[in-house]
Amino acid sequence: NAASFGKLIRSIFDGLKTRRLGTRGNSKYHYYGIRLRASSSLANVQQQDFPCDPPPPARAQQSKSSFSTTTRRGMTTRSNASPTSSTVSPPSSSTTAAVVPVAPSTISIVQSSATPAAAPRAVAPAAAAAEYQHGAVSSSEDQHKASLGNGIVTQFIIVQTSEIEMELRSVGLTMEHARKFVDAYFLNCQDVLSAVKELRFDGVEEAWKRFWQFEEVSSGPCSITPDVKIALCAVEAVKKYITVMDFAFLQMLCDVLVPDLLAQRSQISEALNLRMRNFAKVVESIAKSTCEGVPLDVVRRKEIAARMMSQTLRKYTSLAHLSYAARQVCDSADGTSFLAEDLTRVDLAVVQEQCEWVASFRCDSSFVRHLTDSFKDNLAKKKTLDEWADWMEAVVDNILAKYHDRPHEEITKHAKAFLLNWSFFSSMVIRDLTLRSAHSFGHFHLLRLLFDEYLLYLVETKLAKASDRPILAIRAENLLTQEDLLMFDGSDVIKVETLHQGMYTDAATYLAGDHSFMRKVEVEDIEM
Repeated sequence: NAASFGKLIRSIFDGLKTRRLGTRGNSKYHYYGIRLRASSSLANVQQQDFPCDPPPPARAQQSKSSFSTTTRRGMTTRSNASPTSSTVSPPSSSTTAAVVPVAPSTISIVQSSATPAAAPRAVAPAAAAAEYQHGAVSSSEDQHKASLGNGIVTQFIIVQTSEIEMELRSVGLTMEHARKFVDAYFLNCQDVLSAVKELRFDGVEEAWKRFWQFEEVSSGPCSITPDVKIALCAVEAVKKYITVMDFAFLQMLCDVLVPDLLAQRSQISEALNLRMRNFAKVVESIAKSTCEGVPLDVVRRKEIAARMMSQTLRKYTSLAHLSYAARQVCDSADGTSFLAEDLTRVDLAVVQEQCEWVASFRCDSSFVRHLTDSFKDNLAKKKTLDEWADWMEAVVDNILAKYHDRPHEEITKHAKAFLLNWSFFSSMVIRDLTLRSAHSFGHFHLLRLLFDEYLLYLVETKLAKASDRPILAIRAENLLTQEDLLMFDGSDVIKVETLHQGMYTDAATYLAGDHSFMRKVEVEDIEM
């Protein structure tokens, strides 16, 4: 339809504009700024017909030799013997092409009958147009692929223990079956990653369905058929491997699709964002439908991982959109000046008192004062968005550094308390600006949305690093059971790179050592 065609045209021609032509009540929108490339095969056509407007009504006594000229807003249309056709000379490399408004729904290109028979044979216009459109779409697709990040599938292994071997024998399988399953699952993740990097999101469903329902790995006594894969899902170590692998892999896919949350808008395509958000809507249903026959507890955790990926992709794309809008505010000298001026009229001491009374955790007065002073100083210095991002990371590090030696649950509790206090404090500032009808209210509201989202992302990133878990697992803590969370402790399933970094010969040597999976939050002395 016309709407889909318009979206396709605008995705191919960036910056294309429209112009309304015609009398009131009969006007139509036309694209303008389009011309043929000098290298196009259509340039060889000597005469072309562009019926941009409906043919004029035939006059009673019009001579065949008459020649009329009509001018409309700088566009000249010459009509010769036939009143229903208009000829336009083709553009050439030696002359500058005129900008001609073209109605997208009425474009037709035919060779004029007035062309002599000896004219050179030209390529079929329809084929040439299709070739040009395919080239433009391919170029746009290449730009989308170039904007993606680089991702590598993390490889995990199942540690061979007597308990696991006994559990495998109880279902009629051996450790060799488990190893082949791990290798096949790793290769399937690589296939999914290749499909995502090629922006073939339908290939994700094909790869998952092929693995669980059709694909048979190797042959012989230890072949891995779909029935064997389902039988392996009854083994606790295999369940743990699937869960750990899914959360780590889907998090990596999010980082590949949105590698830089604060990237310039010129590096992020609206069409690619739309495709990612459409994929995010269906990834959970795909994960469920492709696991036919798999035990319900395994499917439940796969659904949770896919749901967290869906939410993360939507958050990342929204954050990228907010960052583009906020970057324009930060780059505007007048905008930051209005922000600083309006903020000086807000009584931040009263706001702090209200925050201390409402918040479940008492705010540190000196820290809040230092935070507000540094915020005002950043506005006065007209900091860029990247500098604001460094400032927010320094704030989060300053908060979490006090609890770096505490258990994960306690760190999480204080991190959530900081987010709640920040949200309430910023909402009170926005309330005061609203009551004062501040000139910069819109800019403040935009920055507040960006800061809330980015601070949440930073807190989740720090907690994931401290607990050695993917960000998706941190977000899913309220959905996963305690038994599910214990799967990330690294006892039966460990990373291969962990063995290589520690120079361990095998998994048994690694488990015999004394090490902690808790990574400490480094105390960084960053000036805020």
